[in-house]
Amino acid sequence: MRRITLDELSRFATLKDYLRKAPGASPPPPAVDYAGFKHRTLGTAPNNLGAGSQFEVWYPFVDTNQGEYHSLSQLWVLGYGNNTVQSAEAGWQVAPSHYNTNAAVAFIFWTPDGYTSGCYNLECIGFVQVNNNVVLGAPNWSGPSQPGGQQVVFDAEWEAVRSVQDGTIQAWWFYYNCQTNYYHCAVGYLPVSVYGGGQLSQYSNSLQFGGETYSYNHTNNGAMGSGALPSAGPSNAAYQTWVFYVDLTRRARDANLAYLNFPQTDACYGELCTIQVCDSFYFGGPGGLNCPGQ
Repeated sequence: MRRITLDELSRFATLKDYLRKAPGASPPPPAVDYAGFKHRTLGTAPNNLGAGSQFEVWYPFVDTNQGEYHSLSQLWVLGYGNNTVQSAEAGWQVAPSHYNTNAAVAFIFWTPDGYTSGCYNLECIGFVQVNNNVVLGAPNWSGPSQPGGQQVVFDAEWEAVRSVQDGTIQAWWFYYNCQTNYYHCAVGYLPVSVYGGGQLSQYSNSLQFGGETYSYNHTNNGAMGSGALPSAGPSNAAYQTWVFYVDLTRRARDANLAYLNFPQTDACYGELCTIQVCDSFYFGGPGGLNCPGQ
């Protein structure tokens, strides 16, 4: 398991800043515009017990000297209710200030209260890891994908487990593909108690997939995905594929993704485009100053 160092903690003003998804900010769910955050996401809104995706790994440059904080590719399992949102999230993230590396790392994140609080990986009490072969907060691969060359990928999934006796959700389990094959291995779980009586204690009612960047100064957002626009296509633009969700009968379904919160084509991140109908898409771009909302 990856250990948190004193040096990492000392780069943040408070422990609360360290635990938030972006220090000093309380971001809303990805579908809402918020200063500093830029998203290029696709989504769907069936009632569900989880979702998964295959992620292509890249190492977009995050320039902390220019006010950039992180760049990521992830899935969001969301629960809207009682005027807030709860989440279980997973993917890869480049966040030099947080992880002390310019490489992408495998991560999970969860919030019980609309991002007022939250937690990465094992950085607070909540997630219970049972498989130490996957190191959260560190690269689980030898390097990034190469433009026009080898593509590095991994699968990740959240899925709720119900009680045999009464059908209530007991935990949200996180799965990651094993090192030797593409079968999913159980990494650990979030006890349903972390969500109190909120929506994710019952089921998820919204899903999103895509990329996110965050800028401290709210004006300069860094590269997303591979740094190439979606129009660059295979082996150049970042993608997610094999996107699915688990319905309330525990059957895997194509996600039937729809466009959510994307602007007209722009020089920062372009416009999302699909590889195949329903379950795959390219995203990303070089970023820049004053990128359009989302």
